[in-house]
Amino acid sequence: MWMIQRLTAGRLKPHWQEHPNDGIQKLAVANMARHLDVFDGKGRQVAELRDPRVSAVPAVARLHPSKNWVAGVGSTGKLVLWV
Repeated sequence: MWMIQRLTAGRLKPHWQEHPNDGIQKLAVANMARHLDVFDGKGRQVAELRDPRVSAVPAVARLHPSKNWVAGVGSTGKLVLWV
C-alpha cells in the first residue's frame, strides 16, 4: 500500500518497535540513498525499503508499535507508508 500525506518531520522520531508481533524489535533509519533501512536489536539489517516514486531523502522513519508497518517523512512533509 502506498500513501502520501503532508506532515511535519518533527512528528516522527526514530524509536525501537515497542511490541512487535514477531517478537523481534526493529528500528527504521532513513537513508541518504532515498530508502529506509530496518535493523534488528543486534544491528543486523533485516530490510531495505525503497520505491521508485520516492523522490526525496526521507528525514525520519518510524515503525508501527506492533505491526511491520514503516512510515518515512521527508523535509517537505510528504509521508510514505510501507505496509
